[in-house]
Amino acid sequence: MKSAVLGSVALIAIGVSIPAHAADMAVKAPPPSAPAAPYNWSGLYVGGNFGGAWTSGNLNIPGNNFYGGLTEFIAGIQAGYNFQAGHFLFVWRRRRF
Repeated sequence: MKSAVLGSVALIAIGVSIPAHAADMAVKAPPPSAPAAPYNWSGLYVGGNFGGAWTSGNLNIPGNNFYGGLTEFIAGIQAGYNFQAGHFLFVWRRRRF
């Protein structure tokens, strides 16, 4: 019995005396990087759009009667230039339909 107690105390003493290597050890932090530059909206843009609509019902407007449904289509292109000065954005736009 006495040797079992002494053996347990010896194992505990050995276990306590070994330094621990934890995952949260102090690590040298990377150097701080420069803050990201704010986004600038200045520049040329070009775009296009298209769309359509249809109906199979009747559209009754006083003075006009459309029967048999309607089908419509629309499309266009646009181009322009944005210029940003501080917090202000100036827009020049040209549209063609």
